[in-house]
Amino acid sequence: MSDSDPIHISPRQQAILDYIQSHVQSHGWPPTLREMRDGLHISSTSVVAYHLKRLATIGLVKLTPHVARGIQLQEDVSHSHAVR
Repeated sequence: MSDSDPIHISPRQQAILDYIQSHVQSHGWPPTLREMRDGLHISSTSVVAYHLKRLATIGLVKLTPHVARGIQLQEDVSHSHAVR
């Protein structure tokens, strides 16, 4: 895969990226897992954590373990990938 090829992510993963980006823009810091769970109407924080780990594996976010707001977006997430 070249740098110009889109990264394929799920609609839920896209919603999580959009939520993080929006939260950082409006508050200045990333949301907690609970804030994402509540804001996106996801059933549990473990589902949010699963998707965040997948996004970290892809390289779209960086996670800092044991930190409540330890999420960093790695690039402009609005145009770098295709939703499957």
